[in-house]
Amino acid sequence: MRWALALLAFAAACGHDASPPDACPYDSITLDVTGPDTFRCHDPFRATFTVSNMSCQSIEVTSVEIVPSLITSTGSCAASAPSTYPPLVSTIAPGKIAVVANVTGSPFCCAPAACPADYECDEKYDFSVITSAGTLTETVSPVHIELPGCDVICP
Repeated sequence: MRWALALLAFAAACGHDASPPDACPYDSITLDVTGPDTFRCHDPFRATFTVSNMSCQSIEVTSVEIVPSLITSTGSCAASAPSTYPPLVSTIAPGKIAVVANVTGSPFCCAPAACPADYECDEKYDFSVITSAGTLTETVSPVHIELPGCDVICP
């Protein structure tokens, strides 16, 4: 019995404690958007949204948004309207990474009066993911659009 008490006292004195640490090893939630930085006539718009939940709580994902805007143009480029998509996942657990949207849009095109088009433009894309922890944002700029000889008429 004396050995057991002595061993227990020694273990406690050395800092061995059976209780788990209270500190959370995570501290951030981030958004990463990937896709081409140049599009040509006939190319569909593509973007993949990935959220890293390096926080200590699950987060709810409610929507994914894209807001394009025109930066420069050598012709009659026009940015498409903002768009909203439902997420592929609704919850991301702590310490997990998830693709929340994999967007493929219509091919880049020109207005009927402008086809065949012969211009280039640069656009900026503001990407957002709306979550229970707040709105995550990323801006990609410039995205170059080349439409020389484009014959795809926009619907």
